[in-house]
Amino acid sequence: MGLCLPTSQKQTHVLTSEDGCSHIPLLAHAAYNFVGRILGPRGLTAKQLEAETGCKIMVRGKSSMRDKKKEEQNRGKPNWEHLNEDLHVLITVEDTQNRAETKMRRAVEEVKKLLVPA
Repeated sequence: MGLCLPTSQKQTHVLTSEDGCSHIPLLAHAAYNFVGRILGPRGLTAKQLEAETGCKIMVRGKSSMRDKKKEEQNRGKPNWEHLNEDLHVLITVEDTQNRAETKMRRAVEEVKKLLVPA
């Protein structure tokens, strides 16, 4: 007879960064390219951060899209509501509560480092 294990009681949680620490200080540094700094060449910086932290990292809000005409066309449409918000970094993670919180803290720390103009 095989080993009969109980089903896991651990619930998966989804955490989102909504505490304002991910807002981009655009007004203080208008000439600095924060989107380029966060995404990196061909999105490599964001992909590397995602791999290191286990979180999904997205630049959202006004001026987050490269194509300004497309941004204007999509503004106000369903699933594009973020285009009416200030430029910000949205970080999401899905894991058990304690692991998700640890991953989120690490991702927020790493993104904050990128939000300091060089």
